[in-house]
Amino acid sequence: MHTSDEPPRPASVPETDVIGRIATPGRLALAGLPCLGLVATPLLPFATTPTSWFGLPAVLVWMALLIFLTVAVLQVIDRGISRQAARAHREGGVAS
Repeated sequence: MHTSDEPPRPASVPETDVIGRIATPGRLALAGLPCLGLVATPLLPFATTPTSWFGLPAVLVWMALLIFLTVAVLQVIDRGISRQAARAHREGGVAS
């Protein structure tokens, strides 16, 4: 969709051709951190012993922390993509 603050582009040009590569290695590595934490959970010592953190089972607290980490990581990635798109639209070409 075209708004007044961005340059027009042909309908046949995909958005990724305008703003550049979205799935960069850094973004993929950052997004993989919560996944690694989830996969590593059964291997962590507090997951196999009856440990309590803040009055709750340690695994429950760990999963809640992973949820907050996931939200934070996705927010950082989204802001990076938004900055990249804004820079590309400002320059009127393909972002690197």
